[in-house]
Amino acid sequence: MRGSSATFQLFTKLDSDKTPAIVIFLTFVLITLGITFWASRRTKSAAEFYAAGRKISAWQNGVAVAGDYMSAASFLGIAGIIAFSGFDGFMYSVGWLVAYLTVLLVVAEPLRNGGKYTMADILAYRLKAKPVRAAAAFSTITVSTFYMIAQMVGAGTLVKLLFGWDFETAVVIVGILMIVYVVFGGMLATTWVQIIKALLLMAGTIVLSIIVLANFNFNIGNFFDEITRIRTGAIVAAANAGDSTIELSVVPSKDASGKFNNVTVGGVTKDQETVGVTGVTNKYNLALDKKLTADVAKDTKVTQADKEFTVAANAKAGVAALALTAAPALNKDITVGADTVKATKVTTTFVTALATPLKNKYDANTNAGTTVDFSKPGYKYKDDPANNVYGKLDLISLGLALIFGTAGLPHILVRFYTVPTARAARVSVIWAMLIIGFFYMMTTFLGFGSAMLVTDPLITANGGSNMSAPLLAQAVGGTIFFALISAVAFATILAVVAGLTISASSAIAHDFWQNIIRNGQGTEKEQVTVARITAFIVGAISIGLAIFMKTANVAYLVGLAFAVAASANLPVVVYSLFWKRFNTVGAVTGIIVGLASSIILILIGPDGFAAKDGVVNFKDAIFPLENPGIISIPLGFLGAFLGALFTRETAAEAKFAEMYFRTSTGVGAE
Repeated sequence: MRGSSATFQLFTKLDSDKTPAIVIFLTFVLITLGITFWASRRTKSAAEFYAAGRKISAWQNGVAVAGDYMSAASFLGIAGIIAFSGFDGFMYSVGWLVAYLTVLLVVAEPLRNGGKYTMADILAYRLKAKPVRAAAAFSTITVSTFYMIAQMVGAGTLVKLLFGWDFETAVVIVGILMIVYVVFGGMLATTWVQIIKALLLMAGTIVLSIIVLANFNFNIGNFFDEITRIRTGAIVAAANAGDSTIELSVVPSKDASGKFNNVTVGGVTKDQETVGVTGVTNKYNLALDKKLTADVAKDTKVTQADKEFTVAANAKAGVAALALTAAPALNKDITVGADTVKATKVTTTFVTALATPLKNKYDANTNAGTTVDFSKPGYKYKDDPANNVYGKLDLISLGLALIFGTAGLPHILVRFYTVPTARAARVSVIWAMLIIGFFYMMTTFLGFGSAMLVTDPLITANGGSNMSAPLLAQAVGGTIFFALISAVAFATILAVVAGLTISASSAIAHDFWQNIIRNGQGTEKEQVTVARITAFIVGAISIGLAIFMKTANVAYLVGLAFAVAASANLPVVVYSLFWKRFNTVGAVTGIIVGLASSIILILIGPDGFAAKDGVVNFKDAIFPLENPGIISIPLGFLGAFLGALFTRETAAEAKFAEMYFRTSTGVGAE
């Protein structure tokens, strides 16, 4: 799929002059560091570190919540999933938007009225503090880590693409910046970074959407018409008018009778033609361990041990590459004339014979291939029981995790402690929903725009699906616009990881250290010190895990975090707020069952132990779904229910009326 339009030239690689991109990028980093310095001078007490002194207004908190929520998964991951999976990827946008209804109607006001700094405060109000705080702190760390890995993967890929650094260096640098923001600036700095990031993200997304629509003459109908015929590949080498073969990145599909479907070649607005296919031969492109010393002509025979191979295209001396008609073994000697070389990597392209010659000339990376209707579901989530794939069930499971997970995300819940009143908490949710809703509407243009205007090979070669939106910006707006969108994406990531680190460090310092280790006797200065130390530890762990999982799509990783949050946190929060019979055993059981079931199902699923070389493996997975929500969420509710049902805690029941009155009215809230 994907290709260049008539209006804008698609780049096949990043502009060699990255100076504008680097300047814009570093400018943003310096501005946010300035905010951190400003906030550090105003962050002294625990309330200021954890909750910005509860002085954030409703609209400010709403924008910050939106900034916290519109993560790398929203901007980078969703665009990538839609670009590669069409309508099925758009389900992430729908799920994450609808999720805020759960937050608005169920948890925002009670949480603000009944808690202080963390999710565990609401549980400890009428339950035994030490057990529930320990369980809640562990759950917070687990969910935050899952979520943070996604942000770090996105940031590492983005910085690698922008600066040319290796992924590991990029992740370490991002991690250090994240730690600086939290350790020195606390919640106040985090809030203002999130507000600025949300405004930048909305502005960048609006401009990018407008430019994408310009490719379709601002005709929405044409835009959606083109979505129904997305190309499945791209031309690998330039093709001229009159050519009877083209080299494609993917093999053309076949119909039910086994005949090749027609191939559509060209941009989305003009120079587009559809031709028949008479045959396809594979071409294996070898990256060699050293350069050839002499030219090699097409059809030359080369040998590896006792096997003979045929050269598929002319090769020039001084180039460490060779194309063959069959794939040799990697890292074994190949005799090419007087040279002895080894293939370090093999990629396959497909030489496609056409029924009629081409009418037009096409550059490499022009979209070409059999077409797919991306407006219909089933491209990603489809059933194939023979291969242990249950796509429709997986989609339902994903939807449950997205809709219910938000109300259990620690870094979202702690934002409601930053406002002065419960009414401000409700109003901030409405502000957040308006901003988030508008943003997710525009992911239509980001994702489908990438599908039509950027080629798969280009995206794959420059960081994978997570880089679809930045590469779309480069394709339609050039290097400067790419730099601006990259800076916005980086702002997005930094804002979210700062919020995640705050929630994780707050859980350890306030719940575990202050209320379990120190029995509530620790000083505020001591709490803040522990929180800052925790930020260093959480940052280091996140850096290590992000490097390990660098190939994963960030939206998918965040989807797993939502599943864990919905399974472990939401059941105990809901029961504690609305069920008088609920008790400490139920809370601890619910958290443990929810955590354990979701994580175990992930590990035995297609992306866990069964995955091979980072590739999803449904066939050998014990649990066939990528997202465990459809099983783990009911188990979390059931575990909490049974734990409370088979035990009694009269003290917890006696305090229910008091807590219900306080969470409903705000009387006595801090």
